[in-house]
Amino acid sequence: MKTALITGGARRIGAEITKTLHKNNFNVIIHCHQSIESAKELAEDLNRIRDNSASIVQFDLKDIHSISQHVEEVQSLDVLINNASIFYPTPLDSINTQAVLDLMQVNCFAPYFLSIALKDKLTQKEGQIINLVDIYSHKPIKDYSAYSMSKSALAMLTKSLALDLAPHVRVCGVSPGAILWPSQSTEKEHTKILDKVPLKAKGDPKNITESVIFLINSSYITGEILTVDGGRLIA
Repeated sequence: MKTALITGGARRIGAEITKTLHKNNFNVIIHCHQSIESAKELAEDLNRIRDNSASIVQFDLKDIHSISQHVEEVQSLDVLINNASIFYPTPLDSINTQAVLDLMQVNCFAPYFLSIALKDKLTQKEGQIINLVDIYSHKPIKDYSAYSMSKSALAMLTKSLALDLAPHVRVCGVSPGAILWPSQSTEKEHTKILDKVPLKAKGDPKNITESVIFLINSSYITGEILTVDGGRLIA
């Protein structure tokens, strides 16, 4: 039985990835920070389907200095999904240094140090890392410079780790477009975004989970980032 660790695996797209991997006969380790109740509920649901198939690890990805300690108990690992992310604006006229550092730590530095901490276990299993990037790593969004920068760094990390960890660990990415709306977004903002999407529709989390499974099963792909955005980047 293969094992996958999914950061931010208790909610939103992370939860869908967790459930999809479980359906594909993975044991899952659900990482969370503040969403412990959601993580417990999801783990209980999955363990009712298959006993002892889901567990939880809880820690703050901003605490990059102790990441290796938090994953010491992971005995075996086939796939690491760096899904957890934070998203908020950082307008230049009211810049907050800590907010910028938090974006970089969670969206880029944590995947980096987590990948390093788990590389030996992944190497033993000829495993894989999949990073959830973002189309804004290619096409920045106004007032979100720090977020766009953090995701651009994650995109380069994906390619760099693919080179550094070859041939025993494959590293790929999935770069979503409009899949789930941010909780504070408005209908006007939704319409403005969808007007720029050639397929004129919002995606669905299953579009991301299908891409994750595709990459897991594609044994001759590494260093690639699969864009799932309805054509937004070509518009």
